[in-house]
Amino acid sequence: LLNDEMTAVAASYGVPVVIMHMQGKPKTMQENPKYSNVIEEIKTFFSERIEKAKNAGIKKIILDPGIGFGKTLEHNLLILRNLSAFLKFGCPLLVGTSRKSFIGKITGQDVEDRLEGTVASSAIAIMNGARIIRVHEVRELKAAALVADAIKNTK
Repeated sequence: LLNDEMTAVAASYGVPVVIMHMQGKPKTMQENPKYSNVIEEIKTFFSERIEKAKNAGIKKIILDPGIGFGKTLEHNLLILRNLSAFLKFGCPLLVGTSRKSFIGKITGQDVEDRLEGTVASSAIAIMNGARIIRVHEVRELKAAALVADAIKNTK
């Protein structure tokens, strides 16, 4: 939704769009990111972008809080813990924790060794409302997602 022409194309074809939160620009986003309240600031961002998308004629919206995009370890943990706060918008939530640096900061593992942290954080994201997860290890995360879904949906 940063590009009006792309927004118009998405609306004209009726394709889903992903609104992802990021503080700053890709080159500078990790230079000391600060929030007064990360959850509330992301909610405000989503509210504004959803309104813009709907006004442009976009009907299928997916929300991504942008784990790792202009966020510290603590911000990422708060987002995962409070993911359900974004359900109020009525849009599917997408979360991508796969191999992220916050996992490495917690576990001390190199990027290629973060499968277990990815499984744990993805399962928690599902339990807290994520309907879409972005992953690298599809087979392993599919099994984790099936188990998390089964637990979440047991009555």
